[in-house]
Amino acid sequence: MDVPTTEGAPGRRARRSGRRSRSATAAVLVAALVATVVSVLGPPATDVAEAAVGSDFDPSYIISDSNFYDGTSMTGDQIQSFLVSRGSASCTGATCLKNLSLSSASRAADGVCRAYQGGRLRFADVLARVSTACGINPKVLLVTLEKEQSLITTATTPTRARLDRALGYGCPDTAPCDPAFQGLDRQVYAAARQFKNYSVASDFFTWFPVGRPVAVAYQANAPQCGSSQVVIKNAATAALYYYTPYQPNAAALRNLYGTGDGCSAYGNRNFWRLFSDWFGSPIGDVDPRGRLDSVVARGGPGKARVTGWAADPDTASPINVHVYVDGRAVRSVRADTYRGDIGRIYPSWGPSHGFDVEIDGIAAGRHEVCVYGINASYGKNVRLGCSSVTMPSAPEGRLDAVTASGPGAVGLSGWALDPETDEPISVHVYVDGGWKASLRADGARPDVARARPGWSASRGYASTITGLSGGRHEVCAYGINVGQGRNVQLGCRTVELPGGVPSGRLDEATSSSAGTIDARGWAIDPDTANSIQVHVYVDGTHRSSVLASADRPDVARARPGYGAAHGFTTRITGVATGAHTVCAYGINVGVGKNVKVGSCRTVSVR
Repeated sequence: MDVPTTEGAPGRRARRSGRRSRSATAAVLVAALVATVVSVLGPPATDVAEAAVGSDFDPSYIISDSNFYDGTSMTGDQIQSFLVSRGSASCTGATCLKNLSLSSASRAADGVCRAYQGGRLRFADVLARVSTACGINPKVLLVTLEKEQSLITTATTPTRARLDRALGYGCPDTAPCDPAFQGLDRQVYAAARQFKNYSVASDFFTWFPVGRPVAVAYQANAPQCGSSQVVIKNAATAALYYYTPYQPNAAALRNLYGTGDGCSAYGNRNFWRLFSDWFGSPIGDVDPRGRLDSVVARGGPGKARVTGWAADPDTASPINVHVYVDGRAVRSVRADTYRGDIGRIYPSWGPSHGFDVEIDGIAAGRHEVCVYGINASYGKNVRLGCSSVTMPSAPEGRLDAVTASGPGAVGLSGWALDPETDEPISVHVYVDGGWKASLRADGARPDVARARPGWSASRGYASTITGLSGGRHEVCAYGINVGQGRNVQLGCRTVELPGGVPSGRLDEATSSSAGTIDARGWAIDPDTANSIQVHVYVDGTHRSSVLASADRPDVARARPGYGAAHGFTTRITGVATGAHTVCAYGINVGVGKNVKVGSCRTVSVR
């Protein structure tokens, strides 16, 4: 049995607060947490509980928020196993907590606790359900049961009177217990709800404020015992003081498992000691936790994207993260983006603990990027991880397309950028290994901007190269480097240009008057869009030369890119009477030879 056990009952403030309070969010309180502390004053969490040492008690930080508000730390079966293992073998009656079943009333959600489903339950299941509904660690309630009435380790069967005031709720030091809260079921729910209410009701933000000095007395109604200034560091510690508004003096801490002197108070000392002995350090691991997930060079010149998550067990609020490059601080960011995976793993923290930050001004080459979680209240800053990243220096891009766009011409398009500049860069075009053009990659390419957030859309290039002969050609594009690096080939593509000998047709040859022949048709050379010469022969003798430049829309439709100026008409005179053979020849341009266009025609001259 603790020494003494009834001192820790809540005073008049706790009894007053038994009414339903205004609803508020827990974030109101945790936002008041103080700035970074760089040393851990409490013992680290361990898997095995260790005996408490009085010199480790810190009145400003009795228990961490992560421990206090972890409502799912134990299941009903785990609580039952704890009651059996910790309970005295000599306590065998039906009211021993390890043996107790009770009728528990269901309760609706009220802005402080979620809905609670009661029924005829084991006491362990009542405790587990209440803890989950109100978000209070069942370990906190188990310790409170022990420090108030020694109900966990009692060697005798508890009386109804002891169960009626099991957690001391509504039992101030200066007045009888409030009968409205008598009964084990009411005591457990009311105490858990009140612990949670201290963190959400604005009524409780002034008496024991977080982050500001406040006088905490050593003993109830004993002015001669005095008080000392305490800067309470977190909401959970403030909740303990609202429930038991005294701190242990030096005498109580020197004799941690016994009595102190006439000015000693034991409630919060015993809570801290019991929690330490049963479950390990109430403070636990107070340093920030998190991870550097990735560092990727992207998003613009000299820019890298850094992602991960960070949280501090002392608070559900987001914390700051500092980013260092090669040992130099470059960015501070709030880890407050949505991370559903973190919310599922740590329900009491919630999901708003991710960070996704862009850092810029990084030179080309290999760099080490490190991320640090900045401590929120109690503990020290922690390195969450480091990762190397190589910032590119050479241009990048692509030759997207090369197409034949007309006689002797190819159209090309693509995009290019240099990671060391936000300005458009030059692109050089080569055909069959010979330089042909210098382009500026400043055309609109919204697809590039979408794929590379942080870069502008002015990264495209396009042009038409003319004066090429017919046949197969290789077209290559090169991004011209800016700063470090070298010029880079963006791609090569082959294209087949039409070429060779002329084609066409002698549509008709007629004689409309004595001694004349009229010839009509069209001719085109695939090496040029210009009109070409056509020679007309009669019976194998050259009789006319004409430029095939007349309008022929049908030819333009059939040969896009060549235009319509490819028709010819000519009249040959002085032709003898009789039958004659008329042929037309297209005169070659460039590589190739003159060829007959279409079939020869026979005409009878009068």
